[in-house]
Amino acid sequence: MGIRPAGAGGASWVLLLNQGALVDSGTVEGLADFLATHPRAAAVQPALFRGDGLVNSLGNPVHYLSFSTAGGNGLSTDEAERDPTLPWLRDRTWRTGGVAVPAFTAAAVMLRLAALDEVGLFEEEVFLYHEDLELGLRLRRAGWTLHLLGSVRAVHQYEFSRNRRKWCYLERNRDWVLLAHYRARSLAVLAGHSSSSSRRCG
Repeated sequence: MGIRPAGAGGASWVLLLNQGALVDSGTVEGLADFLATHPRAAAVQPALFRGDGLVNSLGNPVHYLSFSTAGGNGLSTDEAERDPTLPWLRDRTWRTGGVAVPAFTAAAVMLRLAALDEVGLFEEEVFLYHEDLELGLRLRRAGWTLHLLGSVRAVHQYEFSRNRRKWCYLERNRDWVLLAHYRARSLAVLAGHSSSSSRRCG
């Protein structure tokens, strides 16, 4: 991972970009300017769209059972603004500025290295899925904020797939996040909803 070398080289921020994502002109500069003017912002993502023009992520909601979904995926922008799971889009000024979100997507996000120095990097045990959610939870608990910057955008060639291995990792990592971040009392309440954390995914 290039985050550590970027920090060692004196960088203030690092841009993570999925291999299937392409940023529009001005997006990198816009994200960097946002972090430069918002000192407690740890992460900022652009408005992320699919190749078909529909939304991929406009910030991600967090479910109480410890998983996050691509906010607005498959919707038009107008439909996403009416989605009750995306309340930060109700104020349409998100289209020209930045708004706080519960979770970001690592498909396209700029992270503040000072924040990562404080809370640590991605958890190595949580790979493939929910690693961005888990990092975002640590950042928010430490007092940092996460943002969507709607004035800049990227396109993500994304297609949701279903297979047993994917669902296994999704569930395994969800269990990991539950155990790492929830208090014992909350875990007791949710015990009937969560599966075993001992699952193995081949």
